[in-house]
Amino acid sequence: MTYYQILGVSPQATLAEIKDAYKKLAFRYHPDQNPNDPQAEEMFKKINEAYHVLSDTQKRHFYDVKLGYTQEINYDYYYQEHLKKEEAERKVREEILRNFFRNYQEAQKKEQEEIREFNRKANVQIAFGFLFILLIIIIGSIYRNQQVEALIQEAEASLKTYNLQKADSIIYRIRKKKGYEQEYLLLYVKLLYRKQDFREVSFVLNESHLLSKPAFQFYWVISQYKRERISAQQTLKSLQEIEQKGFREGELYFEKALLKFELLADMQSICQDLSLALHLGEFRAAHYQKIFCSQRPQTSFFRIAQNL
Repeated sequence: MTYYQILGVSPQATLAEIKDAYKKLAFRYHPDQNPNDPQAEEMFKKINEAYHVLSDTQKRHFYDVKLGYTQEINYDYYYQEHLKKEEAERKVREEILRNFFRNYQEAQKKEQEEIREFNRKANVQIAFGFLFILLIIIIGSIYRNQQVEALIQEAEASLKTYNLQKADSIIYRIRKKKGYEQEYLLLYVKLLYRKQDFREVSFVLNESHLLSKPAFQFYWVISQYKRERISAQQTLKSLQEIEQKGFREGELYFEKALLKFELLADMQSICQDLSLALHLGEFRAAHYQKIFCSQRPQTSFFRIAQNL
């Protein structure tokens, strides 16, 4: 029995006729309409099988060729079906590619946004890190400068009181912290001067750019004088020039007073220099002030010299 016979239609039946026949037979032989009827159930299965083949144009064509209802294969039909299939596959491929590139672009965009966000956060962290390090450096520098300043003041106080051993230790600590800078070198020269190591003072300052500074120039001039390289008259003139440059230390006026005494200068001028020296912290001036300035005006230089 052919599928046409099962559905009760002719081999030339249209698709609409096949559908109508199928609906009627399927309703008649449906298992719900024929409970406990194996024959009706078997017939229902055959009706479905027949409709499945005859409702599909391609399957029906092959079925008709098999039954001998037609001898030629509809190549045009198959070609059109092939084109439709290729077109459908092409659309599927294009859709897949579009989805792929869309997803790829979205992933790229998301990745770029993540990278930008990461870089932004990293830059912020780096900036804060640099600021933190800079802050530490600044605080450390301020603290170190404060330490050095305190040491310089302590060294100056020790030098003024001629506590040379303590001054030497402090100046060494300053050199360890600050290096061979002007502050350290000036303290070192002062220390050598108070130790009466005039040769070393000259060695340190000879042909040095530091001689342009009044303080260094003062210690160099006095050291040269104490080593008898220059005269008292020339030394006094140099000290007066250093004073005009702005140098105002007690040692300057003390040394000027001694030079003036050696050159037999006016006693009033000597006493003025000693008074200034004592006022500026040069305690050695007190001894000479007592000798020079407490004498009667008619006292000779020879008698004062005998008291020294």
